[in-house]
Amino acid sequence: MVFIGFYVVYEPLINGPWSIAMFDLTGESADICIKYWWRNLLYINNFFDQFENCYAVTWYLAVDTQLYFVAPIFLITFFFSTLAGYALVILCIAGSVAYVYAITITKSLPATMTFFAMDKMEDFFSDYYNKPWGRCPVYLIGIAVGYFLASGKKPKLNKVVVVCGWIVAAAVALAAVYGPHRYMKGVADWR
Repeated sequence: MVFIGFYVVYEPLINGPWSIAMFDLTGESADICIKYWWRNLLYINNFFDQFENCYAVTWYLAVDTQLYFVAPIFLITFFFSTLAGYALVILCIAGSVAYVYAITITKSLPATMTFFAMDKMEDFFSDYYNKPWGRCPVYLIGIAVGYFLASGKKPKLNKVVVVCGWIVAAAVALAAVYGPHRYMKGVADWR
């Protein structure tokens, strides 16, 4: 909230050629902060139109806070039953992936954030990117791994399993980085 106050009061200090070009930091943005500051205070600004959002990058704080408030549901489930906790995490991740898949197909959204599909970027951002149900898989994996590590169990892994795990991890990382290469160049359609 201090930063939002700074953003409103000292608007001329944060405006420059780069900030205006990149973030449209004009007097209109300060007016939006004056009008909608309460959304940021309640951490619900990501549920509203992105063009009526005070200081656009704070959507991430809102999503993180919303997931933080939901985390006790998973932790309490883990407390009563480890199996039920992992099942709930997997179910929620599957639901999130299904949502992302459905919204991507029905609205023909781009496979990743790219400048080749600028006409779809507003839908990509508002329907998927800044919503907690689209961002929760990583958070939930973190909760599950955190619970596993906190339980103090140290599994004995065969060296073959470890090597195979590293190979799979490297392959997935390379696929994530280089897989969308042709799409990002504008050569191939993702479908």
